[in-house]
Amino acid sequence: MDENSAQQNQTVLRRPVRPIPQEVAPRKMRIKIWMGWALIISAICVDLVELLGGYISFEIIATIVGWVASFVFWVWFLILGVPYSSNTKKFVMAIIMNLLEIIPGLDAIPVWFLWTLGMVTIVGMVRMEDKGEKPSIIGGFLEGFALAETLNPVALPIAIGTTGLNRARRFVKRKAGVGQANWVKQDEETDNADTAMGSIDG
Repeated sequence: MDENSAQQNQTVLRRPVRPIPQEVAPRKMRIKIWMGWALIISAICVDLVELLGGYISFEIIATIVGWVASFVFWVWFLILGVPYSSNTKKFVMAIIMNLLEIIPGLDAIPVWFLWTLGMVTIVGMVRMEDKGEKPSIIGGFLEGFALAETLNPVALPIAIGTTGLNRARRFVKRKAGVGQANWVKQDEETDNADTAMGSIDG
């Protein structure tokens, strides 16, 4: 009995440890607003160079620029942590954009501007993913177009209208229960829109 009592007295009593609740880290935007501007402006420059090459009858220039731009944008997105293969719709959009731009003669048609349209859509789709939304081509275009239009103060009313349409679309989807449930507030976009309007009014 004495030995058993000694062993029981030597037993270490431990208090139950309660797990400490961990704060959920806010979603990180892989493509910031200024980075989205840089991508879209670069795509516009590529389209203009290809268009100029087609007008001066040097289609080989447009073709070479198309191949180089395809590689540069691919590496650029990899550095940002946004591989084309991370989303099926984004992958299809990137493939179509690249294939149509490297076809000689097609990139000289001014109505296309495929690099710009494709870049606006892909940037918008990535930002939709980072906000916890289910990306779509139409939604990505609206998201990217609203971001792109903030570059031009003259187009600010159009940008505000596009942003309002995009928010109305999200509101309808939330009410209908479409997409993910963890909708993220657009504090960054709201702050930047207010800053842009304040600078224009000033």
